[in-house]
Amino acid sequence: MASPPQPQPPACDCDAFCVVAARLPASADEAALFDCDTEPPLPGLSTRTDTFVFDGSTQEIPQKDRSAYLPSEYGQRWAPVVIAWATQSQTDIPFHDGEDQFAAVSRPLAPPDGTPQFVSGWVVINASDRSPPGWISSAYQGPTILHELGHIMGLDHVTSKAELMEPSGGYVTDFGPGDLQGLELLGRDQGCLREPAVP
Repeated sequence: MASPPQPQPPACDCDAFCVVAARLPASADEAALFDCDTEPPLPGLSTRTDTFVFDGSTQEIPQKDRSAYLPSEYGQRWAPVVIAWATQSQTDIPFHDGEDQFAAVSRPLAPPDGTPQFVSGWVVINASDRSPPGWISSAYQGPTILHELGHIMGLDHVTSKAELMEPSGGYVTDFGPGDLQGLELLGRDQGCLREPAVP
């Protein structure tokens, strides 16, 4: 079963999304997921997707109402996708829904004028969550971040445990066959969208 696309199509101008890792955690193992001194600079993620490139670091911690366009922070362009470790006291993005606790949450962002196209987004990792860094199992931070980036690219949740886009990450550490089929449905072969002009 393919991961179904979300209602809005993802941004696709035939170039990569930019990713900014925000406020990296103190753990060297966690920071190594986004080590700008390595080649490639996203050692864990770069082997799994070439859609994202490291664009530097930032002190920004996303909030629920984050705009896709932040010229005071990033200049005259769409704000990059931000990946941030944060505690609940640092953000108004909830890490829970009733009794359910989340290791990370994400949101793709469309332009302020409502154009149905993703141009930015955020992934916020719950810094209080005890998931270890690395890629050993779906309970680790690496697959969790990749799952959230799947949402940024336009994938929704599925029910199959053989897919990374299953709500708990399934039994896998990388995109499954249905996830990859969903990404293909959203990808360049379907034709690229023209990047909307910034406001």
